[in-house]
Amino acid sequence: MIEHFKTNPEFLLGVIAFSQAQQDAIEVEVENLLRNNILLEQFINTIGLESFFVKNLENVQGDERDFMFFSIGYGKDLDGRLSLNFGPLNRIGGERRLNVAITRARYKIKIISSIYSSEIDISRTRSEGLRLLKQYLEYAEHKGEISYIKERNVSYDEDFDSPFEMEVYNTFVKLGYTVHTQIGCSRFKIDLGVVHPKYPGKYILGIECDGSQYHSSFSARDRDRIRQEFLESLGWTIHRIWSYDWVTSPQNEINKIVKLIKKLEAKEVSPIVKKKKESNPTSQTQVKEFDIQQFDKAFDTKSKRNINFRDLPQDFKEFKKYSGRHKNIFRTQYYSRYGMDYVGSPEPIIKKIVEYESPIHIKELHKRISECCNVSRLSPKMKDTIDWAVGKTGGVVRREDTVRKEGQKRIPVRYPSSSGYKRKILNIPVEEIAQGICYLLRDSFSLNENETVLYAGKIFGFSSASGKSKEHIQNALQLLLDKKYIIKERNKFTLTDRNNFNCVF
Repeated sequence: MIEHFKTNPEFLLGVIAFSQAQQDAIEVEVENLLRNNILLEQFINTIGLESFFVKNLENVQGDERDFMFFSIGYGKDLDGRLSLNFGPLNRIGGERRLNVAITRARYKIKIISSIYSSEIDISRTRSEGLRLLKQYLEYAEHKGEISYIKERNVSYDEDFDSPFEMEVYNTFVKLGYTVHTQIGCSRFKIDLGVVHPKYPGKYILGIECDGSQYHSSFSARDRDRIRQEFLESLGWTIHRIWSYDWVTSPQNEINKIVKLIKKLEAKEVSPIVKKKKESNPTSQTQVKEFDIQQFDKAFDTKSKRNINFRDLPQDFKEFKKYSGRHKNIFRTQYYSRYGMDYVGSPEPIIKKIVEYESPIHIKELHKRISECCNVSRLSPKMKDTIDWAVGKTGGVVRREDTVRKEGQKRIPVRYPSSSGYKRKILNIPVEEIAQGICYLLRDSFSLNENETVLYAGKIFGFSSASGKSKEHIQNALQLLLDKKYIIKERNKFTLTDRNNFNCVF
């Protein structure tokens, strides 16, 4: 702790223990540490006690910090024997508690343990939590060490876990690729490895198939998180094929993999090396994905005005504001029988604006009509007239505060205009925000609520969202949940169907 606060004071720290008893013991030691270190106590008081915490597997859910210290807390007794009673980890759902704990760090997690993975004999237990812990310790001990894979007798053989995997294998062999099966060892085996066309001694791509291994695993999501991170830390590029996608659109899946192999081949680098961050400009003919880290970095280091929103995937469009000029329909005329009334009807203007900007928030529609008619401020009666006319305008429908073209199937997601015009986040249709979230989840696979709110706001030009702005984005999330476009599992949002990310509301 002292070392962390000395070297990384700007990063928030949290400590996770296994059990309540271990949490209490750590808290006692922290109190003693603060009592004997006045400067450290002053620092903790400065950043706020709520910023630093000590929690256990049972109550750490939902808490995130920049750095995490994960205290294993269990070890050998005086006789050198290791009991496999790891408290909450041994109970039903222990693997889920562990998965939550190891994903609480935004940047780095440090494990404090007196035991190694090799000392946990899983043949003596049926605890899935202990199995996952052993894998995680194994991953932490050897992350990035290529020799680890070699030492574990990495091999491949022509064996298949499922008919689906065999079909994928046969397909790519017929296309002329050399493909090996079941590469690796234990649970770190890769289903299919495509040999590099130019370098026969290297693999250019690993393919994971959603076959029997996936369905028979004790917790597919927990297992895949660690396996994927481990393999990618060694330099593998992993592509997963889902059986549903393969059955419904096999050629599309084949084309995606062939395109990816060609892209990797063009780099002419060995895949089995430690990955390095490098710029990878995407050609205009390729479909770009939403690179959260790159976009987030750009937002943090540049002013909003200098953000190049065109780096977003081509699903996102620049916002274009309607700017036509019309006669002032709100000019009043006196009628002896009916009193004062307006000389024109807003219906033609409404139709033109909606056709150009659909979908549009009702407040933005008020503003646009005000600008078109050169009226500095709309009175309540003028707004009521517009609202009434929306319902009378042919080809235009209104759902709560959103006005759009009747029968519109695709909702555009629009970033701020290059001219400098930016809609208030509360004036962006909730359906448009919802569609933007679907694109995020398509390219990011899963996001928690805070991440979703943050990045959804950034797409529309806002560095953060709180209060009513945050609530507006949360309404979009709820709309997607209600329409079953997304699901929420373990505080993470994912698409219900990865092939269905264009919403119809």
